[in-house]
Amino acid sequence: MFMSSFRIFIVFVVAILMNISVAQASEYAGGYLGVKAGTNTSKATDASGATAISSKRTVAYFMQGGYLQGGYNLDLSAVVVGVGAYYDWNAYTKHFNGIGYGSRSYGFDAKLGVPLGDWLPYAKLGRGKNAGTYDLGYISQSSPNTAVGIEYKFSNHWSTVGEYKLNKFSSQDGSITIHNKTITLGLNYYFNEPPETEAAAAIKEPEPIPELATIPEPIGPEPESPPPVPPAVPTPPVSEVWKTFMEEKPVSIEGTNFARGSAKLELKAGKELMKDVVDFVAAHPDAHLELIGYTDSRGSEKLNKKLSLERAESVKKYLVDTGISADRISVTGAGSSNPVGDNNTSEGRAKNRRVEIRSVIKEEKKVRVTE
Repeated sequence: MFMSSFRIFIVFVVAILMNISVAQASEYAGGYLGVKAGTNTSKATDASGATAISSKRTVAYFMQGGYLQGGYNLDLSAVVVGVGAYYDWNAYTKHFNGIGYGSRSYGFDAKLGVPLGDWLPYAKLGRGKNAGTYDLGYISQSSPNTAVGIEYKFSNHWSTVGEYKLNKFSSQDGSITIHNKTITLGLNYYFNEPPETEAAAAIKEPEPIPELATIPEPIGPEPESPPPVPPAVPTPPVSEVWKTFMEEKPVSIEGTNFARGSAKLELKAGKELMKDVVDFVAAHPDAHLELIGYTDSRGSEKLNKKLSLERAESVKKYLVDTGISADRISVTGAGSSNPVGDNNTSEGRAKNRRVEIRSVIKEEKKVRVTE
């Protein structure tokens, strides 16, 4: 039984790793608690493996909980691993040969999955204490179990889950073995707030230049009138001319778009924007571009710094591929700093997930001076 369950687990794990995709494991990290309900098909066999009690479906209820311990990043991909505790209850039913029984099971399991956006396909391998009820109440054994399933995160804290589970256990003398095949649907509640997992474009307006403070009038008695100034001696007239000076002018260009949970640059919505940036660099050969990536405030700042830098690097790679010299582009990952929206709302967080493109150009300005 154990080797068969272990093979199922290993096959599923290999399939996950071969089809790994861009994702962020921390979306599913943290403590959770859930309930499930479904159907269990159970039968019993004798020592020779022949069916002793025919198969029949009954209702199944489950309690589950655990702690997903984050993930191990593999390049642009992530894997969720975790451990959990469970309690299963399969209801009593009378089978076709007149024998009535159900089963109970509790124990621990290990979980491995790969988050694909909001979806999390996973496999479990566990071990628990199993016992029959009613007519088969004398059957009790610790045994392994395997399960495969898929989870869908439809909000920050809630997800739905569908699972197929196999387990079997025998009497002490091995004369009777109960086989359970269970299909369930359920809900999981995650206690933590997941970090930022989607990237979206945002427009960053240039910061306004603060106004100069007005110097207050001095308080106190009015000063004495100054002595009369003698008339100025006439000076010879001077000539006026126009001279050209170079003045630095800050430029800010709106942000770029990314796929959810990824630093891969998507050009469907940003193609015209990238063309404008390329045209801007061509028109100003002295301009140097500064690319600054940002995230919202969810998640650890260490992960947010890394993700924001990867987004800025993606924009730089595209611009270099168009022929712009890499020496003219610098990148910075600013994480969740300098928010432009409210991080307590989804709309505000979307505004904060951005890459800003800044530059300074020199602009000619003519000023009239006297000589």
